Amino acid sequence: MFKKFFSISLLILILVGCSEKEVKGKSFQKEKFGARQVKTAVVKRENISAYLDYSGKLEAENIVNITPAIPTKIKRIIVKEGDKVKAGDLLVVMDSTNLAQAKSNYLNMKDKFERMKKLKDAGSIDEQSFEDIETAFEVAGSAYQFALENTEIKAPFAGTVTLVAQKAGENYNQMLSPVLIRIINSEDMKASLQVSDKDVSKIKVGQKAEVKIDNAPEKIFTGKVIFVSPEADNFAGTFLCKIAVKNEDNLLRHNQFVRIRIKLRTAENALVIPETAIVDSQRIFIVQNGKAVEKKVTVGVQNEKYAQIINGISEGEKVVIEGLVGLKNGDPVFSTD
Repeated sequence: MFKKFFSISLLILILVGCSEKEVKGKSFQKEKFGARQVKTAVVKRENISAYLDYSGKLEAENIVNITPAIPTKIKRIIVKEGDKVKAGDLLVVMDSTNLAQAKSNYLNMKDKFERMKKLKDAGSIDEQSFEDIETAFEVAGSAYQFALENTEIKAPFAGTVTLVAQKAGENYNQMLSPVLIRIINSEDMKASLQVSDKDVSKIKVGQKAEVKIDNAPEKIFTGKVIFVSPEADNFAGTFLCKIAVKNEDNLLRHNQFVRIRIKLRTAENALVIPETAIVDSQRIFIVQNGKAVEKKVTVGVQNEKYAQIINGISEGEKVVIEGLVGLKNGDPVFSTD
């Protein structure tokens, strides 16, 4: 029993001794180097942009709600939701009673107008009588065209049918149903966003923008600012801004939420460093011969990740980006990068 206890005690002493040697070894190594560990990055030349990030909502540039102006019965619906249509394609046929009456009146007035014109040319009637008939003929023509457009309803532009609100045989009245058919052409889109009063003065019409969507995260859609409201929202105090976006590959959707990056200014072929390297907005540290060297710099274009340095450093130098707290000029440093 004593031998067993003695063996265990001896083993514990050996392990403790080894552990103390390892600690002493590490302590000795720190004292030997006497330097602070930092992380560095190389100064590079590249393009850099300052920008603002916002979220917004898309809407199609061309969207129309078909609303017949004459309350009457729906005779036939030609299209269904999802159909692609071209400009001039027939969408809906309404009851033709009004059209028949308007056409008959128009043809009667046309005959009268042609007879009166011959009489006028022959000098058999006065100018005022002819002008009265001419006016009545034009009114009849407009009424016929109006009835025609509201009986045989056609697509005003190419697009996709996204809504058919009623069925054939039902009565349509725009006072009760604000839309019968909706058509959207999503080739050209607009993104609307609300900008804070802090940022609105930075945004100008014509500035470039990038738009991203969740269903195609790698795709960047290009756009530009087309409108900045001069007045704030009554409740939120924000300013409406609109971005024109080209719907490449037809991936963007009406009423879709998007992420928007508005480019404020860009510096090309600039000296660029990580933003974390900047101390007090005008100082950085570079590493030279194992020491931290403080330099005063002039900062140009910045974003949340990187900054342009106008002067004070050179391409290829290594700047300290981590380990800056308490760092002083001339402190010994080493990097594991």
